[in-house]
Amino acid sequence: MDQRRWTMDNGCFKSTIQMTSTTRNSQLVTRNLWLLALFALAMTACEPTNYLGDEIEDLPIGNNAVMIINEGNYTYGNASITYYNPLTDNLYEDIFLSQNQRPLGDVAQSMIGVNGYGYIAVNNSNKIEVVDLVDFASVATITGLTSPRYILPLGDGRAYVSDLYGEKLTIINLNSNTNTGVVNLPGWTEQMVLANGLVFVANYDSQRVEIINPLTDTKTSHINVDGHPLEMVLDYQGQIWVLGQKDGGEGAALTRINPNFPRKELSLFFSTGETPTDLITDPAGDFLYFINNDGIYKMATTANALPAAPLIPKATRNYYAIGITPDNGRLYAADALDFNQRSDVYVFNLTTLEQTLALKTGIISGGFYFYPR
Repeated sequence: MDQRRWTMDNGCFKSTIQMTSTTRNSQLVTRNLWLLALFALAMTACEPTNYLGDEIEDLPIGNNAVMIINEGNYTYGNASITYYNPLTDNLYEDIFLSQNQRPLGDVAQSMIGVNGYGYIAVNNSNKIEVVDLVDFASVATITGLTSPRYILPLGDGRAYVSDLYGEKLTIINLNSNTNTGVVNLPGWTEQMVLANGLVFVANYDSQRVEIINPLTDTKTSHINVDGHPLEMVLDYQGQIWVLGQKDGGEGAALTRINPNFPRKELSLFFSTGETPTDLITDPAGDFLYFINNDGIYKMATTANALPAAPLIPKATRNYYAIGITPDNGRLYAADALDFNQRSDVYVFNLTTLEQTLALKTGIISGGFYFYPR
């Protein structure tokens, strides 16, 4: 699980299973073993080809590429990026390592793309790794960060980076890939959006959304919201939706903000015990999607009430992250399992809701980046 002050460090409970193999004399291979091998081959014939640690051969990374951000276990340094090419049905695990011959780091929190470059916030390694999205080769490493969470491009060659412990937003220059300054803010900052020429920042500790003027890099005001805000998205009308939680995950709320005034216009409250997370929109901004106790939910941005039933029921899965392809055709959903073994990612057709694919990815798959956007 990602590095958050209210989560348990599951890395402490990581158990390592040593897998060994015994070389057998070919004369001992029986008919039954051959039948078992043939059965296994038949069962996996429709699975994507999984390349573990191999260099990517089908370059450049092209249309419809899916990058799966795997957090890894906190303090174990096993964060990774999985690359899935739906055109070739090839799956490449830990492509940062394979392309750069060094590990990504500790807790991959988020990833964005700007002008053909990928920016990966590596939370507990206090850095942002910059890669070329053609071949995933390292371009730069931005340091001087405390605990980076999310990156918001400002459209002027700069970006803001939110922080878990730093009590600031860090300003980075996307042309030189350097740390150039800060915007001081109290507490833990999370997701951000740019709307009406202002930057809105989720501040978990203060239970409010901070408003920053990016022309002066100064705070201008704030909006109190219900719950501790974590995630923020923009809908098709330019309205901001904020998902917040109470301490301990109780009493969560979904708040809508009008950025033009700015002010809070609507609050929808979840029932006690519900723990919604991972708020996203479809590419057009018509619908909200989020994970809750019973599965994956869908809600129209014009609605004034929370949805009563999940779009995709949870069943026995532990959904941890979701993403929607730019063509609005498929929904990717990561099952973090026990937060120690490699995750499962399921792909659903958003028209029929049929599951069309299952992928085995890295440890704690916590987000998706679809390239090109």
